[in-house]
Amino acid sequence: LLYLIARPLTDQWGQSPQSANVVPVPDVVPSRPVQTATTAVPENTDELLAPETTPKPAPTVAAVSDSPCYYVIVASFATEAAARLQMSNLQADDVPAAGIVSNGERYRVYAQKFKQRREAETFLAKFKFRYFDHQDAWIVKQ
Repeated sequence: LLYLIARPLTDQWGQSPQSANVVPVPDVVPSRPVQTATTAVPENTDELLAPETTPKPAPTVAAVSDSPCYYVIVASFATEAAARLQMSNLQADDVPAAGIVSNGERYRVYAQKFKQRREAETFLAKFKFRYFDHQDAWIVKQ
């Protein structure tokens, strides 16, 4: 009986719990999360995030147009000044197609606009993958 009590326990692989391997945890959190989405995102996101046209002069606030577009919205503000600040931050983060669209009540900052919803959805997935700070971005048809 004394032999059984003093004998160390082992698991099915013959290792004792006291000698289990410990993996050190890094002090710094990686800047990019591990992709867990079921949709495959290509490695090269630069192609889709490129501007739709050549850079334009300082964009103005776009009103609702006759032909609807799909906007990938990253933020919504009550004031135009706050929206312009966010837009300039996006442009500094290498999103040159960023702009502002207004519905009369709010000023929404968009990363890019599209004619087809499918294109906007594809861009949104890649945008969220590349810019982790904008995981709450959404699509608006306006």
